[in-house]
Amino acid sequence: EGGFTLRDNRGSTIGTIPTTSRGPNYKALYDSIRQIKGRYPDRTVSMILPAPKTPYSVIVKVMDGLRNYNTLVDGQTAMVELFPDISIGDAPSK
Repeated sequence: EGGFTLRDNRGSTIGTIPTTSRGPNYKALYDSIRQIKGRYPDRTVSMILPAPKTPYSVIVKVMDGLRNYNTLVDGQTAMVELFPDISIGDAPSK
């Protein structure tokens, strides 16, 4: 409900993306994922820890955004890999 929290592999928060009046802010999430990939170009592993009542459609959209994205390279569409090795677990209790 409140948005997305991005954490590193040690559990430290590296960013938060609040939900907008229209719902989840996927654009901001995807932009953040691309920035993180720029800092860790050799990493392919990611983990999604959704809150208990997270709709399945939100989980799928997050997974899609973690895998890859399309961009233009020399006028041609190219797929860029992000973090395709995705694990899913339960969000830690507060």
